[in-house]
Amino acid sequence: MHTGPDIRSARQRYVAYARELVMRLGANNTTLGKAVRADRNTVGAALRCEQHGKPHALPARDMIAALDEALGADGVLYRLWQDAVMEHTGIEIKLYGGGRPDMPWRTVDLEGEVGPTNRRELFEAGGLTAASVLAVTSGVTEQLSNAKPNISKVASADDALATLDRDMWAVHPAELIAPAFAAYRDVEEMLGTRLKARYVRRLTLLAGQLAAGLSTVCRYGGEDRLAREFIGLAEEHADDVQEPALIARVAGLHSCIAFGANQWGLAAETADRALSVGESHQRARFAGYAARANAAAGYRGRAAEAIETMTRNKAAAVARGVWDDAEEHLGIAEWAAHTPGEGRTAIRHGGLAAETAVHDVVGVAIAHILVGRGHLDGERPDPETAAQEGITALAAVAVVPNATVRARVQKLHQQLAPWSQEPLVVEFGQRLAAV
Repeated sequence: MHTGPDIRSARQRYVAYARELVMRLGANNTTLGKAVRADRNTVGAALRCEQHGKPHALPARDMIAALDEALGADGVLYRLWQDAVMEHTGIEIKLYGGGRPDMPWRTVDLEGEVGPTNRRELFEAGGLTAASVLAVTSGVTEQLSNAKPNISKVASADDALATLDRDMWAVHPAELIAPAFAAYRDVEEMLGTRLKARYVRRLTLLAGQLAAGLSTVCRYGGEDRLAREFIGLAEEHADDVQEPALIARVAGLHSCIAFGANQWGLAAETADRALSVGESHQRARFAGYAARANAAAGYRGRAAEAIETMTRNKAAAVARGVWDDAEEHLGIAEWAAHTPGEGRTAIRHGGLAAETAVHDVVGVAIAHILVGRGHLDGERPDPETAAQEGITALAAVAVVPNATVRARVQKLHQQLAPWSQEPLVVEFGQRLAAV
């Protein structure tokens, strides 16, 4: 395969690329003429890099711009035409032809005298030749013409992200990681090549979103080291593109990790950051994170304010399809289960969350855990019912193992330590040990 510099003239490169575009689209001069509002002969001449009736003249700028748009060339055809114009102009003034006998090239020497000189000295002084310079510039032109991502791989990555976001609460983590990671790898490989600036931001954002999703799935799968690695990558990409939604998503992930580690203050702080920078459709979820963290930390006033914020931003989240009644009930149950005296609220909203959840076995399991916590609140705790809720939570994720759910079930079991001899508490412990 030929890998050397393209030695064709700029005009030849233009014509070849124009012909390739026309063949790829299955277009013809007539259909293109309708698109650019010109007759077929004018279009045919423009595709040959000529003006109709003036074969030695180049087509007009407006015609090329219209053809570039009609052929979907994304500016490449226009830039090749610009190269042809420069080449044509050079030929006209004999830049590539050795100079006119009656007008030799002249320059000013060090003493200020004007004298003739050979144009080759322009290159030879630096050890260059015109051919070597053209070889480099032609190569750059070719690179820029191809500085686009693989459309098929980008589409596949978009699909993988959509699947990841849709299924991470309902499908076994092992089934999600492989295709999502393959998509992430493809996007990072494309980012490692030469791309036009407008594609870099789009792909960086996509890589960050995939890394954020992979962090969650790895955490669910018990791979905490990989989860930390991916959240770090997501954070780097979020910082690169300064995209509020991705920055907020990363902060929300940090809040979830801190909450799982009983670091209530840090969980509240990072949830507040997610809430402050996130977009309107994200605010309900992050407010829920802030409510549960502040409640667990004992900041009842802040927790109550966060619940109000969650309710107030529900409509925007519902409109984007990222929130529903089950999510709202779960958010309220989280807050209540960590607020002394709100056990009844946790039981009621946890039960509603479990009943109304759709494609969310993780949410169902957590809802039962929160109901169990609610039964341990107050002066008359019900350890048997709490243990049964723990058993139900384990059953919910029996076919979709989830390390986060298991950790929270363990905490519920630890709360039942004062009633360790109760039959259902014993059974709960046995079920948990078998997972």
